[in-house]
Amino acid sequence: MKRKKMKLKVLILLLVFVSAFTVQAQEEEEDAQARRTEAKAFAVEAQNAMANNEFEKAEAKYREAISKDPDNAELKYNLGTVYFNKDKTQESVSRLNQSAKISESKSTKHKSFHNQGNAFMKEEKYGEAVEAYKNALRNDPTDDETRYNLAVAKEKAKQQQQDQEKEKDKDQEEEKEDQENKDEKGDNKEDKEKNQDKNKDQEGDQGKDQEEGNDQQKQEKKE
Repeated sequence: MKRKKMKLKVLILLLVFVSAFTVQAQEEEEDAQARRTEAKAFAVEAQNAMANNEFEKAEAKYREAISKDPDNAELKYNLGTVYFNKDKTQESVSRLNQSAKISESKSTKHKSFHNQGNAFMKEEKYGEAVEAYKNALRNDPTDDETRYNLAVAKEKAKQQQQDQEKEKDKDQEEEKEDQENKDEKGDNKEDKEKNQDKNKDQEGDQGKDQEEGNDQQKQEKKE
């Protein structure tokens, strides 16, 4: 009898625990759903603002949307696009990178990396642009626009590297010329100082000879 009562108590406690856990999970899901609904409303306002070229309002609304639904990759992609259109390329790259990292959709990953490449191209960071376009193609190998942009980025990266090497060679040549000029000036100064010392010695010898001549004349007069 006691065992039956004990089992009944355990069963009741277990049912209470399961019920409480289920209710808590349901409440959390309802709260998450409410937050996602709020995020969608903010996103709609942001899109309307973008349509009216109200970039600051669009940025603010997307930030509010992301605060409600931080795991939404599409929202972060959209905010990255807003930054891109405002020429805030660093902020754009950051948001697009966040979108690509958390997205489970190859389509979203592709367009996030593609637009990262476009942002890097604006900043003339052609090497980074090449890598971004490559990542975009890994998620959608069929996009001809990305493939074309990659070819352009590679060519510009190559030209940029050549220009940097030329500039480096030019700087080294200028440094070499400056050093040679310094050495030449140093040699000229040293020669000048030697000539000055030599002139002083000659003047000293002449003065000494003159004194000896004067002393000899004095002695002749005395005699």
